[in-house]
Amino acid sequence: MSAWIRSTAPFALLGLALLAWFERCIPGAPEVAQRFGDAAVLRFVTGCLCVYVALLMLEAQHKAALLKQVLGEFKRFHTARSASGGEARGEAIRILTAALESSDPAVRESARSHLTRLVGRDLGPDPDPWRRHVAEESDAP
Repeated sequence: MSAWIRSTAPFALLGLALLAWFERCIPGAPEVAQRFGDAAVLRFVTGCLCVYVALLMLEAQHKAALLKQVLGEFKRFHTARSASGGEARGEAIRILTAALESSDPAVRESARSHLTRLVGRDLGPDPDPWRRHVAEESDAP
């Protein structure tokens, strides 16, 4: 779900609640009730809530898939670390650099924080300087 939807959803839900609570005060409510039935507004609000819950479930599935992918990368990192300790740091930096391209701002900020700790300096939010750093480290003897 986009950040815009996440930030406006509480206001939309509040609006739907107000719509359901004050249905009788809505201008044109009798005409709507006559044309679509007495529970038309309630059906509309319920439908909107069902769509919202479905979107939340899809987002949860997406986050679970991302978490599974990240855990797989950490497992691969751990295996690589066990096989060769010198490459582990570079692999961690590559994984965290990829996380800088996440659509989730919290993931990007966390990745940047960890990269800064690993490298010893902050190269910014853009992944390209971090990739160049990895390339320079791998070229060094």
